[in-house]
Amino acid sequence: MGHKKSLAPVVISGAKRSGTTLLQYLFDSVPKVHTLLEESYFLEYLYDIEGWGLEHFLKLQKYAPLDELVTGSIKRSLFHVFEDGYAPKGTINMQHIDIRYDMERLSKSLEEDRILLDGTVKSVWDMWVRAMIRARGYDEAAFDFAVVKSPDYGKSALMALKYLDSSKVIIVVRNPLYAIDSLKKSRQLRREKELHAFELLRVTADYDLLKRSMMLIDRSGLSGRVMVIQYEHLVSTPEETMKKVAAFLGMAFDPSMCKPTLNGKDWNGESSFETFKGISNSPLKRGITTLSKWEVAFVKEALKDFCSYFGYTEEKDNKSGQGPDIRD
Repeated sequence: MGHKKSLAPVVISGAKRSGTTLLQYLFDSVPKVHTLLEESYFLEYLYDIEGWGLEHFLKLQKYAPLDELVTGSIKRSLFHVFEDGYAPKGTINMQHIDIRYDMERLSKSLEEDRILLDGTVKSVWDMWVRAMIRARGYDEAAFDFAVVKSPDYGKSALMALKYLDSSKVIIVVRNPLYAIDSLKKSRQLRREKELHAFELLRVTADYDLLKRSMMLIDRSGLSGRVMVIQYEHLVSTPEETMKKVAAFLGMAFDPSMCKPTLNGKDWNGESSFETFKGISNSPLKRGITTLSKWEVAFVKEALKDFCSYFGYTEEKDNKSGQGPDIRD
C-alpha cells in the first residue's frame, strides 16, 4: 500500500432521476476503473463554500483530529460509506447488496497520506480516493480511473474542471418532464420532501443552474473535457453510447460497460415505477404518471430554455426515445 498513485477523476453530474446512477454502475466491472459506489458530495461542498471557506477547508483536512475528520466527512457524505450495505430508497427495488468498508483501514490510509497534502484540492481528493479504495480491500495501483457521481446540476462538474486538472466530466441529461415525474414518485415512496408547488419551483431552478453551468463551461474553453449524453440515448443504444464514452475518456471499450453492476453483482435499477435487470428502455415508453396537468404546463414553461439548450422538443420527447446526437 506504499504506492501513492493518483487516479484520473471521472465526474458524472446532471439532474436527479436522469440516469447518473445507471451510468456510474456501467463502470463498476470495467477493468482499471474504480467506482466510488454512492453519491459523493465532496465537489458540491466545495462549490458551496468556495469563496470564503475553501482555504479553511483545506487546512481542516490537514489539522482536524482524524476521528472527527472521518466522522464529519461521512455524515456530510463528502465520500459515502455504506454502513448497512446497499438498500435503495425512493424506488421499488428491494435489492440488498452487502458492501463492507474497513473503517480502521480507511483511517490508517488518511493518517499516512495527510503528510502528502500540499494545500491543493487535488491532494485532498487523491488522499480520500486512495482511502476509499483501500477501505474496500483494494490497492489503488490496480486502477487508472476513479468514477464518482453527484447529481448536483453541474456543481461538481465546475469544481472538477477548476481544481482537478486531469479530470473529465460527463453530464447526463433527460427530458425534464419525465425526470421530474420520476422525482415526484420517488419522493412519494420515500415519504419525504414532497414536491409541492414551491419545491417544484426550486427543482426547476436547479435545472436552470445546470444549463447555466454548461454555458459557463462553453465560454471557458473547457468543453473539450466535458461530454453531454442523453439518458434516452443511453438506454436505447447503450453499446453505441458507451463506445463514445470510452473514446472520450481515453479507455478501451469493454463489453461490461453495457451491463450495470454494483460491487460486481447484477444491479436491478432504481426506478420509481418498476424493477428490471440490466439496461431497460421501458421508461421511454411510459407517459407522465405522477405530475398533474398544471405541473406539466409549469415545467414546460419554466424549462423551455433548458429544453432548447439540450435539444429537447415536443417532437423529440421521452416517449419516442429519440433526441439529438450525443454532444461531446
